[in-house]
Amino acid sequence: MLISFTFENWKSYGEENCLNLQAGSKKSHAEQLASLPSYPSLKILPLTTVYGSNASGKTNLFTALAFVKKFITQGPELLNNSLLEKPIKTIPVIPCHTGTIDYTQKPTSFTIVFAAQQPDNLWNPRNSKKYHSTETIYELEFSLYNDTVISEKLSYLLGNGTAKTLYTRDKNGITLSDKLKTVPDYSLLNEACSLMINNQETLFLTYTIFQRIPTFSAAWQWFNQTLNLWSKDTFIPIKTDEHYLDVLSHVLHAMDTGITKITATKVTNPPEQIQKFAQQFTKGNKDSSVRITALCTAKDNDGIPIDIYAVETGGGRESQISQLQTEHNGHLIGFRNESSGTRRLIEVSLILFDIFCHKNNHLWILDEIEREFHTGLTELILRIFLDKCTPETRTQVILSTHDLMLMDQNLLRPDEILIIDRDNDGLSTMTPLDAYQGIRNDLDIRRSYCEGRFGGIPSFNRVQIEGELDQL
Repeated sequence: MLISFTFENWKSYGEENCLNLQAGSKKSHAEQLASLPSYPSLKILPLTTVYGSNASGKTNLFTALAFVKKFITQGPELLNNSLLEKPIKTIPVIPCHTGTIDYTQKPTSFTIVFAAQQPDNLWNPRNSKKYHSTETIYELEFSLYNDTVISEKLSYLLGNGTAKTLYTRDKNGITLSDKLKTVPDYSLLNEACSLMINNQETLFLTYTIFQRIPTFSAAWQWFNQTLNLWSKDTFIPIKTDEHYLDVLSHVLHAMDTGITKITATKVTNPPEQIQKFAQQFTKGNKDSSVRITALCTAKDNDGIPIDIYAVETGGGRESQISQLQTEHNGHLIGFRNESSGTRRLIEVSLILFDIFCHKNNHLWILDEIEREFHTGLTELILRIFLDKCTPETRTQVILSTHDLMLMDQNLLRPDEILIIDRDNDGLSTMTPLDAYQGIRNDLDIRRSYCEGRFGGIPSFNRVQIEGELDQL
């Protein structure tokens, strides 16, 4: 689970900002908060809704998380063009590009505090002969500047919140803690430290995984498997047998779409964009012994989804592509003839199933995923998710939205609402709603937000707009 994400000097964020998912002191919806047995004083939020005007910095927050995931799991990018003798490694950092301060001369920094599952086959820094933990909180810090990692630190937290360092990195190299001397792979870690002298573009955490040193695998796997960002390239393993399609059909019908049945028909000559997706998806399946499936939409020249396909790969069998079609009371309608809201609902249905069932312990970062949904449908989705959250569940959702009807304390805790605002210099800042004074349980937070009490609302100049239009 994500506990906090702190960063600075990224796109519209100049100074340090923190996304904090540690629950505050409010007692509302306490039964939905996650508890970690190894950290008894900690309660974690299952949901954060992110509000703010257009261009306030909501998407920039999500791109920061996307960068962190990709940089940790894949390392630096390779830049290759005809002007270069050979490819060079580059770190695609985007420093703050607004305001009166020149942030390009400052490092970009990230700190992520997260609770990772600790399988018995992976080393756990908290375990001893007298103590065994299935979850460990890690803190990863790193700073980047000019395609170089200038600092890095990985720590783990004791039950009382005290941080214990595992390794540090600075301009003088990497220093391993005494704790690691008891690890079976300590000699390999030492060797990796020496080899990293000439590798300034890769995190040490990432490098140890690439070298098949498993010491920090539990921490790395959190970024690789738990942290998920919805995009056009999101691969979600699903089933496409009749039972799954029946369940999907019934759920969509219960969401008032009119759909009564979804069928899957194997195709041998799909559109070129689907074939490319299938190749990429098959290549990305690291475990070819497992049969997995993902959904992909074919889009027209305007980028509008017109057909949807299920791509299956792995399991020792050939890849297969099937086209999904919808029926209404026995009449074939087809995906392309559904409303835009229904098409989007089908596209994201696998994510919704994942968060409803709480089986995979994922953290989903969803940027305005509900933008074509009726507010009642969005509220239903969040209520189904939240009503299934307990101290034992580990699924989390971070959702950016403009849907003000969700600003309701009967649905959300104040600390589950994050306001992003932009100042006169264009710099973004994040403030959780519970940081404001006077947030009573009976406060109409929607009305207070619309009145501008919390910021994060657009500032329109109607006189200027109409004046400019008069010039036409």
